[in-house]
Amino acid sequence: MPAEMTSKEIKTEVAQNLEEVADSDLKDLTYIYSLKNNRRVTNCVLEISPVVRKNLMKSGRIYLRYAACKFNHTTVF
Repeated sequence: MPAEMTSKEIKTEVAQNLEEVADSDLKDLTYIYSLKNNRRVTNCVLEISPVVRKNLMKSGRIYLRYAACKFNHTTVF
């Protein structure tokens, strides 16, 4: 994801990528990793509902501004 994006911007952009998803399905931006070596991109952790996960798995990428971002799904119990 572009490093200059705020958590609110990320949530808005992710919602625009998804069809038929309620705001309540996008729960929270849990963590934004710090930048390394003056890079322009970084990673973040999103908490999402199963509905959002299913839609993201179909699309394969999340588009945030000019960047096509890959994602991993990790479940922690």
